[in-house]
Amino acid sequence: MITDKELSNNVHQLIHSLRLISGYKASEAEKKLSRWVLERFSEECKECKEIQDKIKSQPEQNHKGFFDKIKEVID
Repeated sequence: MITDKELSNNVHQLIHSLRLISGYKASEAEKKLSRWVLERFSEECKECKEIQDKIKSQPEQNHKGFFDKIKEVID
């Protein structure tokens, strides 16, 4: 039987593997899993720490819809 530690380490390595695929588009589930991995491993994994710091330093993007953009132009 796999232990909790083995499971978390395996998921951690899998997330790193997916990040290496050029042009890979993660599903929403994979993005959520990646956030959990970053939260769990950022203190002990240099790459996770760098990615987490990069995400935190990026300004939050304002996603405007099509009609919001039209309204902005009209105003």
